[in-house]
Formats: sequence, C-alpha cells, structure tokens
Amino acid sequence: MEMDILSFIQEYAVLPVAAACFLLGWLLKNTFAAFPDKFIPVALVPVGLVGVLWLNAWAFTPENVLKGICSAALAVLIHQSGKQLIAKAEADKVEPGGVANE
Repeated sequence: MEMDILSFIQEYAVLPVAAACFLLGWLLKNTFAAFPDKFIPVALVPVGLVGVLWLNAWAFTPENVLKGICSAALAVLIHQSGKQLIAKAEADKVEPGGVANE
C-alpha cells in the first residue's frame, strides 16, 4: 500500500490552525535571530496540537493529535514551497555565465 503524503495532509490538516502555525513560524524566523531555523517545525507541532485540541473542545484523541501534526506540517510545506519557488525564479533571472537577464 502506497501512502501519499499530500493527500494525507489534505485530509487531516485544519486550515485555521495551519495558518496560525505559518504565522508563528514566520514570526520566529523574522523576529528572533537567535532562534535556529531547523527548530521552527519542532516549535510548530505543539502549537498545532493545542490549536486543534482547542477547536475540538480539548478532546485528546489520536485523530486530533494527527490533525495537529498535519496542520504544522502544512504550514512548513507552504513555507518551503514558496521559498523554493522564489529561489527558482531568482535563479532563472541569472544566465549560466553569471549575467542577469532583464
């Protein structure tokens, strides 16, 4: 059985919680220079868990835990996808010889 990660995230992610996680991750990256980028996903998981539990009347079930983790993962996925698209667009502006295309 093949597991498709994107469909899994699509099924379990809660968009308002993912948006809150995205905002928190952006604030951590741009406000606290001493906070290492590699720990931002780790910091988002508890926020996702608390957000989903709060929306579901603090019902601590395996499905709600999974929804919290997937919401944090969606926030990271959106950020990384945008970051890679911007990097690709910047790389396309420069020719292989190092001369910018305009």
